[in-house]
Amino acid sequence: MKTLKTVVILLVILFYGCERKEDNKMVSYVFVKEYSATIMVGGFVGIKDKKFNIGDQYLGKVINDSKVRIQIAIHSDRNDGPPSSDQFQEYLDVPSEYLEILKE
Repeated sequence: MKTLKTVVILLVILFYGCERKEDNKMVSYVFVKEYSATIMVGGFVGIKDKKFNIGDQYLGKVINDSKVRIQIAIHSDRNDGPPSSDQFQEYLDVPSEYLEILKE
């Protein structure tokens, strides 16, 4: 009986310990208002202003109630390793009021 109780407790802990991966899933977002941000291109040396227009679509995920992290560039081997002038910004946190989930 003690073994059964231990097994049940371990199973309960296992199920509660499993995290739902749906929360981290990237979904398509569309800009509903114009938005501008300063992004890094070419390491610390290069920065530029980027304008996002109404209707622009990006993959992203919710960070909190007021922010969505969108992917503005595809990952490259250049971004691995120590900081250098070849690296670029891959993600941008955008206030959620500028974005809506794209309905398929």
